[in-house]
Amino acid sequence: ISTEKLCSSLNIANSVRIMPNTPGQLGEGVSVWFSKNSIKNEVKLTIETILDSLGDHIKVDNEDIIDKATAISGSGPGYIYYFMEVMQKTCREIGIGDELSKDLIAKTFLGSSILANSSNKEFSDLKKEVTSPNGTTEAALNIMKKNNFEETIISGINAAYNRAKELNND
Repeated sequence: ISTEKLCSSLNIANSVRIMPNTPGQLGEGVSVWFSKNSIKNEVKLTIETILDSLGDHIKVDNEDIIDKATAISGSGPGYIYYFMEVMQKTCREIGIGDELSKDLIAKTFLGSSILANSSNKEFSDLKKEVTSPNGTTEAALNIMKKNNFEETIISGINAAYNRAKELNND
């Protein structure tokens, strides 16, 4: 619900809108937040203290970014879990048990995320570092490209963003 709708519905002057994500359950999330009007420093500090318990937080100056962030960080864990689910299904098909595959997949995502977060390199550069010419990663990426993996991701994120805008306007 937009801050404008919330304020008019409740007959209040100001409201804050926050988009957290599920890793916040462990203090590893990211929340994006917006305030309709300026807020007192003590209120800002209270909001930040609450959001600190969920992980990182980013205040934005444009409420539309909340809908965009919903499509990336709000829905993003679902995309990642889906990718992990498909990877685990494939592990079963090639003969890797569920316990080992879950460990391999989860730690691969975790380590890759930590590396990406701590690096100044672009994601494309990090991808190049693991992609040897004529190697296994290149073989997999070529098939993913051939099967429009990029377009699938783009279309999915755009669908999430459009749905967030629709829900905001309901």
